[in-house]
Amino acid sequence: MNRFVKVLRELDEQLALPQAARSRVLLEVAADLEAAFELAVQGGLSEDEAEAAVVHDFKPTENTLAQLERIHGGPIVRLLDGISAQARDVWERTILAALACLVLLVSGCLLVDLRVFNVAGGWAWVLAVMTSVVLLVAVIKAYELHLRQDHRPRTLRRGLIVMVALALMQVAAGLGLVVVEGYSWLTALISIGPANMADPLSQLARISALATIALLGAIVSALVWFYLGQKVADIEEQEAELLLQIERS
Repeated sequence: MNRFVKVLRELDEQLALPQAARSRVLLEVAADLEAAFELAVQGGLSEDEAEAAVVHDFKPTENTLAQLERIHGGPIVRLLDGISAQARDVWERTILAALACLVLLVSGCLLVDLRVFNVAGGWAWVLAVMTSVVLLVAVIKAYELHLRQDHRPRTLRRGLIVMVALALMQVAAGLGLVVVEGYSWLTALISIGPANMADPLSQLARISALATIALLGAIVSALVWFYLGQKVADIEEQEAELLLQIERS
């Protein structure tokens, strides 16, 4: 039994946050309370005195609760938590896994056929590097969660935001490149006409290849983030329930 279970239960009742964010807050607060308890014991207090001192000092005010809700319940955090909470049952996760395998298969075929990259040009390799970084971060995160089982609250979500950021960067970069290339092609088409263009179809192929690579990279990044986000959310919920001694329904 956690020595601060009563405090954590009271905090749980006061927080106006979705389940995922509430579990995250409870884990972080529990870690802070334990750290304060250890410091008090090292300072010469008995365990009972240290526990009483920590409980006395921990009095969340309305302002503190508002700050916690603002930090952990902002629109972006709520959006990401909402997305990662969509696939909770077995069937939804099975469909997601099948979709992920399909995307990975298509992406693998695309990588094997380097002609697509040759058509897309140098920017395609920049997009590929972004996807590779996401996969590297995902492998490290999966190793921490599954093999090392490092479930410390402070580091549990480390790396997830990097995947989201890189996925968005791939979409933005792909969209920007398509717009620039498309504008260049359209300008040349209007100014000199298709008959005078060296190869009007080659630039369209380049635009299509860039869009395909960017979109597939973003989808792969999003699927990897989605899976790991689900795993982290499940861990946070289980750990929070253990802290509160609530049996899973």
